[in-house]
Amino acid sequence: MSTKCLLLFGIATILTARDVVIREAGRVSLDFVNMESGYRNTVFLGRATYPGGKEVILGSSGCRTERPGKGLGLPLVTDKLAAFGCRVTFDSDPSTPNQIDGFPAGTSFELGLCVDKLGRGECDDFWSSNKDKNADGADHLLEREIHPGKYQGTLLYLGWEDTRNNGDQDFNDTVLYLRVERDTDGDGLWDDWETFGVDTNGDGEIDLDLPALGANPLRKDVFLEIDYMGKAGDGHSHKPPAEALQIVIDAFARAPVQNPDGSTGIDLHIDLSNEILHQDVLLFGPAFARIKADPANFGERNPRRFAFRYAIFGHQYEADNPSSGISETPGDDLMVTLPNTDAGAIAGTLMHELGHSLGLRHGGRDDVNNKPNYRSVMNYRHQFRGVPFQLQRFTGSADASALRAEPEQLLYRYDFSRLELPTLDESALNEAAPFYPAASLPARVRVALPNRTIEERTELPALAYNCRSAVVVESITDGFGLDWNCDGNRGDRFVTADLNGGEGTVLRGHDDWANLVYSFQNNALRFGAVYREPDLVEQSPRQAAEEAARIIYRPAASVQSIPGPVLLREMELDGSLSTVPGGGQIVSYQWRVAGLPAALNHADRPKVTVQFGGGPGEYRFDLTVTAQNGLSHTTRTTVVYAGR
Repeated sequence: MSTKCLLLFGIATILTARDVVIREAGRVSLDFVNMESGYRNTVFLGRATYPGGKEVILGSSGCRTERPGKGLGLPLVTDKLAAFGCRVTFDSDPSTPNQIDGFPAGTSFELGLCVDKLGRGECDDFWSSNKDKNADGADHLLEREIHPGKYQGTLLYLGWEDTRNNGDQDFNDTVLYLRVERDTDGDGLWDDWETFGVDTNGDGEIDLDLPALGANPLRKDVFLEIDYMGKAGDGHSHKPPAEALQIVIDAFARAPVQNPDGSTGIDLHIDLSNEILHQDVLLFGPAFARIKADPANFGERNPRRFAFRYAIFGHQYEADNPSSGISETPGDDLMVTLPNTDAGAIAGTLMHELGHSLGLRHGGRDDVNNKPNYRSVMNYRHQFRGVPFQLQRFTGSADASALRAEPEQLLYRYDFSRLELPTLDESALNEAAPFYPAASLPARVRVALPNRTIEERTELPALAYNCRSAVVVESITDGFGLDWNCDGNRGDRFVTADLNGGEGTVLRGHDDWANLVYSFQNNALRFGAVYREPDLVEQSPRQAAEEAARIIYRPAASVQSIPGPVLLREMELDGSLSTVPGGGQIVSYQWRVAGLPAALNHADRPKVTVQFGGGPGEYRFDLTVTAQNGLSHTTRTTVVYAGR
């Protein structure tokens, strides 16, 4: 085997007459970095051979290719068709579905370069990584290690010379990086990128300094550049407010995602960049790509293509379509086409479209919308307002034996789904079955307030579901099912109800944060194809407003707690803090004895006087409150009577 050393960018580089060999085991990927060729070159993977000589069947995914010639191997990437930064992942066992398998240390890869000089889709020359197979007997592939002190034999620069007898010997006609994958935090950004930065053209210089932008190889990062349309003739602009962007950044920071450094959350880096010319319609596809390709905006050779998603805040992506946005799913391009209304709606829509680019659909894993068991901004019911919670507060003095319940409030938070709730079969619902995992219900949090007072608070998750002609928002208090058929009783079995407006009889939950697709570099949607969800376009602000007008809130019956045993035979129970979270009114109160005998005075009022009819023991009372929308709720309180 003959070898020859060159000095390239101050690093010892070797031309070899052998195939490319990896020194460590793992998954293997190839990044398309640069081309300086006048031809259209296609890189092939001829074969992979395990130590000992066994050849393996290969599969791959990623960059756009042509398929010139037959029997040359597996085409990986074609210059002038694939985008810079596209990624191919080798698969040692393509027969395994939904899984990419790695290679053992010592595996060798035979690569080839098809040189199409005339653009006919034919190989005018074909050069192998094995010199002995080349007609001119020359080494056409230059290989050098990148950061050899840290990644020995696992991160390689591969530079091709496509001219016979090696022409100008610059070995930059087609440039690739081959690596044994090292992505410790799993965010789609290689460890070496997040440690040293990215050399995006193969010249040995860092072009994209990700560490300076805040990247950390031990904590997940997502990078997004936003360009926006400037003022239109009527003066409106599509520049998103800083408040909206911060809402989304904060949502990612709160994500229940574990990182190798022991932290939780995702660092979302947003660069609000360029103002572009206003257009009433910017088609998502070639027209969008032209805006992105303009060097004044993003550019085809922009180093950010390796790591950044790209968004345009614009007017419309389709004529006469008031939809709020569109995105590749998954991918790296998205649009938000929402008038600058309130910051929350803009934040929810950006997070929704960004969620699509991270692999999420309107039902999480599917396109079934409006599911009550899918608490995510990807769900149309939560895109503009956020996911609902019911805030419960209890206050009192630091030395008090009991705290007073405060009126409950309904809160909304922009979030992806945090857990996969049980599947709901609309033809066989069971209101008595456990529904929300009790361990996932939030505990009370106690905080100290001024003047020796304390507050305990908890945020109970709330679900939105169809109730006759309206949409009910109801909080989960004990982990069991809700009143799916809206009859005021939560104990029914064998219930049939349309919970989401008729889109599906089996509604599946989804854990969004645990299933994000961070990597976009090896997704073919980057290269011209646009994902369009079947028979769906994003909702418009008008549609969201109409949906919001249908929402009604189930009242929350609340009885003030009784501190300790009661000695007097007569006492008062107070249910006046019962509320309707959405701000409606309670129109009736009804108290009932549910245990040992007792007499009730004014049982149809917020406060009732009770007289214990027997001896010491636990006395139970139910309070049912009904709101003006006709919905009711019942709660039970227990009083320990210790008198005679």
